[in-house]
Amino acid sequence: MKIVVVSALLCLFFKDAELKTFNPSSSSELQSAIDEASAGDVIQLEVKDYEGDFTMTNSGSNGNPIRIIGKSEKDKNTRIIGSSTAFSVQGNYWMLQSLSIKGGNYAVEIQGGHNTLQALSIQGVKKGVSVKGSANSIRDCSIASGGLAVSIESGDGNQIRSTSITTSNPNLSIFEKTCCGSIESCTFEGPVVIKGNQYIISSSTANRGVNIEGCNNELSSNVFKNVYFTKTCKNNDVGMNVYSGVSDQAHSFDMEKVGSYNGASGKELAFSLAVITNAIVFIYSSTH
Repeated sequence: MKIVVVSALLCLFFKDAELKTFNPSSSSELQSAIDEASAGDVIQLEVKDYEGDFTMTNSGSNGNPIRIIGKSEKDKNTRIIGSSTAFSVQGNYWMLQSLSIKGGNYAVEIQGGHNTLQALSIQGVKKGVSVKGSANSIRDCSIASGGLAVSIESGDGNQIRSTSITTSNPNLSIFEKTCCGSIESCTFEGPVVIKGNQYIISSSTANRGVNIEGCNNELSSNVFKNVYFTKTCKNNDVGMNVYSGVSDQAHSFDMEKVGSYNGASGKELAFSLAVITNAIVFIYSSTH
């Protein structure tokens, strides 16, 4: 028995000893670290800009994801400036944490499973996050994209939690034949379309219209404006929901629409326009 216990402890010791921390200082070093990393490793980034697109084809493991972690100091943080797709996550068990992502067509495209996006700030991109795998998680993120902010295109069990999408552009599209995910404590300032089935949707706010077109979804403690429920199957209102306007017909949202994606939210743009208008009026009054 003692030999078995000692052997187990030695295995745990050497397993922990093999874990690595990478500290890349350039974009090329970041991709090299991504390629070399294995389960449990940490890639710690500096407070600076990393320009380019990065691809993950390797994988972590259950309980030992590979983590890419940003830093923040005062008013500066780690920024990823993409050109096409900033992060293409093709492997499994990756965690992207505390990063600001700007530029390019997509901020993150996930094709693997069991990946986590946590505390990301995404703005100044054409589209935000595309998910084409299962059991992925988007948590505590802020997204202001020009086009569709989040799309769950395939896979089951994907989760979106405590995430805020701050533009009036298309916010969330959950595709048909996806199942059994969850949306919790989120805020949507643009259109939302849910065509998947058996999602748990709770404690969320949608201010620009919602289409619930899937079946057997469970809703509780939500505040939705202008909501439509499909009539071809049932969805479950568990209670504590507030619906301001219920439509008999599905809203004709253009989920492929691309608006402004310079990083300003709708409220910020309105404020800026008001300031400019007032300035013009003031100048005109002063000269006449």
